[in-house]
Amino acid sequence: MTFNNLKTLFIILLVGGINCSLAFANIKDAIQNPGLSSQSESLFELTEMAVQGSAQAQAALGAMYQFGNGISVDYVEAAAWYRKAAEQGHALAQASLGTMYEAGVGVVQDYTKAVGLYRKAARQNHLAGQVNLGAMYFHGRGVQKDYRSAFEWYEKAAGQGVVLALSNLGVMYEYGLGVKRDTQEASAGNVPRDVEKGVAALPALSL
Repeated sequence: MTFNNLKTLFIILLVGGINCSLAFANIKDAIQNPGLSSQSESLFELTEMAVQGSAQAQAALGAMYQFGNGISVDYVEAAAWYRKAAEQGHALAQASLGTMYEAGVGVVQDYTKAVGLYRKAARQNHLAGQVNLGAMYFHGRGVQKDYRSAFEWYEKAAGQGVVLALSNLGVMYEYGLGVKRDTQEASAGNVPRDVEKGVAALPALSL
């Protein structure tokens, strides 16, 4: 799958369903994190920190390989670095690796593994992890379809101000999916008429 196909997977409007995933990492925020001195940090130094076990550096390196930020795109290498950080409990790496398993990019597609990774991130209150886990429950990907669980995870993210999650809740209220039908609540979600049956994904991940 090409980068454009991956990007399309996460940004297209899904007619007849709710948003699939939040996917894209903010590399600038990653490089500016306390573990790295500045955006001018060399790839060599970043790799050295990652090899030494810095989960933050591993996640940042994974994002650089995934999106080709100053380096050639390499999804397999991206997944490898995300995995190292994810194993240390890095929430963004867990969510990012989850999107790769969901899309089958850099790894063999595996919805079950994607769900597991999203769940780990979501339990750390990671917004993308929560929304993505909600989407997996909504669509029944890697887990039994469960609108109520989808609603609960969207609600957690919406409570932290995620507009996408709020919109998804609006759709669920509109159609009575996982919650009693309530058109007033649906209206509060500000769901445009042309996306009543699907919500566009938004780039939201950051290190």
